[in-house]
Amino acid sequence: MALESLPPEIRARIFDFLNHDSLTRLMRANKALHQHVEPLIWTKIELHRPGYHEYYQYEEEFDFAVNRDFHSNRLYHALNLDSYYLEDEYDRQDDAYCESAFWFFKTFTEAMSSADPWTRAHYKTLAQKVRFLCLTVELNRDELRIDNCWSVLALFQNLEHLELIVKWPYDFHIWDAATDAFQSEDHLPLTKLHTLHLRGYVPKKLVIYLCQRASTIEDLELALLDRPIGGINRYCRENPPPGPDEPSPDDDASSSSSIDISSSASDESFDHEQIAPRALAALLDTDLLNSFTSLTHLSLIRPAESSKGDQHHHEPDVYVSPVSEQQILEEWRRLMAACRSSLEHLVIDQRPMAEEIEADSTGDAEYLILYPYGPGYRNFVERVLPILLGDEAAEFPKLKSIRLYGFDVPSDIEEGYLKRRPSRMTPLYRIGETLVGKVEARFGALGVNVESGLGRRMIYEDEDGTVRSIGADGFGGRMIEANEAFRA
Repeated sequence: MALESLPPEIRARIFDFLNHDSLTRLMRANKALHQHVEPLIWTKIELHRPGYHEYYQYEEEFDFAVNRDFHSNRLYHALNLDSYYLEDEYDRQDDAYCESAFWFFKTFTEAMSSADPWTRAHYKTLAQKVRFLCLTVELNRDELRIDNCWSVLALFQNLEHLELIVKWPYDFHIWDAATDAFQSEDHLPLTKLHTLHLRGYVPKKLVIYLCQRASTIEDLELALLDRPIGGINRYCRENPPPGPDEPSPDDDASSSSSIDISSSASDESFDHEQIAPRALAALLDTDLLNSFTSLTHLSLIRPAESSKGDQHHHEPDVYVSPVSEQQILEEWRRLMAACRSSLEHLVIDQRPMAEEIEADSTGDAEYLILYPYGPGYRNFVERVLPILLGDEAAEFPKLKSIRLYGFDVPSDIEEGYLKRRPSRMTPLYRIGETLVGKVEARFGALGVNVESGLGRRMIYEDEDGTVRSIGADGFGGRMIEANEAFRA
């Protein structure tokens, strides 16, 4: 019996056992199979290497079994890399998959600007088949670049699940041009989106666009970085800050913040040897924060100033923006307040920042053990923690789990480290009860599962202020092996 003549339910069950590459080959067999298989190929577009998400996922995350089942159903597009890379050469594999994602975006961009109406109609039809899209976006590779790529996302009108990681290009003009092009056009909203994960250098206007239907979004992850700014040591400064009369490309002159700080990068002085990565509070000056009333899963990730600078008695060379620090914490406060009644799972991931040289002088786990209790930790405790420690138990009636990363060093890891380094002073700078202890005291009796993990640090380039993304989880964090902390 021919495969295409089987009942649809049996045929669909057979297709479930085939990976993306096998489905692609099957689609070329004949016209009938092409018609049956093409919707499956385009329904889920996952352009990371097989196992990428499972590899970088925290083991302590909520409902780990549920997450594992979800990731096992990702339809990874497996490239044939056997003759080029070893099995564990993840950095090189990730780069190869970034190239594949680059061509995916570039093909759609060029198709929509084509003079051929059939080409435009064909790719618009393909885009409307997509329900699930996950990829890392690069705006340029070697001499090639993608222009006006963000407008392509508006083609995916039936998109329900979007995971987007955006890398910083080698030339800041490319990012600025793509952002300006997107802002100059009107786009239909994505009305069916219910899962939205954004990491890296996603332009502010694009974030706002993707969140236009905030009331329908159930799963939200925000790990956003503002436009990087390079230090003053180089003769030709990379990623220069805006001039005194030149607004940042992402600034909206008509918006105003309700907190008593400036929202423009041009109001700060960036004449420093190094400028640390800045968190982007893209939604702070909008009405969207109050619209996330259906959120059940919320994950918030930001770079944070570690205690490394506290140990120096002179003015540090690294400038950490107080403007972005206050803005991101205020955005977190408002977002958590807006979704109190619906929230079930909360993840707060704070990434202590480290200059590139730290990658040679300290290990990832060692740095997180020694330097977590810095200004970033203290600012969170002062500004955001009170929203979780309210007096009324009914403030979060559906909450089931809280995960905290990059705050307190877990006691077993601390003890293991000190046993191997008895000559070192205790790395803990906290005073009194730990942050996770306070959260546990507030929610433990209510049946909420509260856990704390070591987290990950964020390595950034000293000269241009950009965050590493190759060989990392899209937000500067490298996978830490389970026993690495004890070998530190």
